[in-house]
Amino acid sequence: LNDAQVSQVEYYVDGKLIGTVSTPPFNYVWTTVPSLPSGSHEITARAIDSQNNVGSKTITVNKQ
Repeated sequence: LNDAQVSQVEYYVDGKLIGTVSTPPFNYVWTTVPSLPSGSHEITARAIDSQNNVGSKTITVNKQ
């Protein structure tokens, strides 16, 4: 049984770290969207738990 809890979440755009949050609910407000060039971009949230296990989810968005 794994009782580890999320200790931080890192947020990436196109592989570049844009923010790290270490307090629940781990929300991040992305304010640099207007400067992002048009086209397809990958956004990744990478969660790290108290036992250093890592999980991530990546989505692709298109900016026009």
